[in-house]
Amino acid sequence: DELTNTLIIPQIEHFGGRLASTAGDRLLVEFPSAVNAVRCAIAFQTAITVRNAAQPENRQMQFRVGIHLGDIVEQEGDLFGDDVNIAARLEGMAEPGGILVSEQVAASLRGKIENPLEDLGPKTLKNMPQPVRVFKVAPQVAAVQPAKAERPGGKGLMAAGLVALCLLLGAGWAYVNLWQNN
Repeated sequence: DELTNTLIIPQIEHFGGRLASTAGDRLLVEFPSAVNAVRCAIAFQTAITVRNAAQPENRQMQFRVGIHLGDIVEQEGDLFGDDVNIAARLEGMAEPGGILVSEQVAASLRGKIENPLEDLGPKTLKNMPQPVRVFKVAPQVAAVQPAKAERPGGKGLMAAGLVALCLLLGAGWAYVNLWQNN
């Protein structure tokens, strides 16, 4: 749709993401780093906030983002595994317009983003044997400006998928799951 082509895809490309596949309102995208995936989520959410301010209430959209770092399995462009499920659960817990990240992602962000992180503590997630420590990424305060993408420094890829934005970063992969709330 128009929003995907004019707002989502340009953000993904700006941060070095590569669209791997689509299914319904999901996009699977690869990123070169966890930091770039989070920066993409921040830029995307900021751009949606600006877009919404110029729209009548019935045309505004809200997206929730969850981001996790862990192992995943890829089969024919689809990503599977417990760590994908954790990202999806984080997305489900996020407030509309919000971004939640796991402790693993938060550790990789130290000193690399300006947005403060709020520790929400350990959360028990459906079908997960261990609680996951969750952090909320504070919204962008400054005016919308394209953030600088980080050059990939590590080996492997980060895959991400958008269901309207849940990002899972794992073993070199990131899953982005955007959920749209109209």
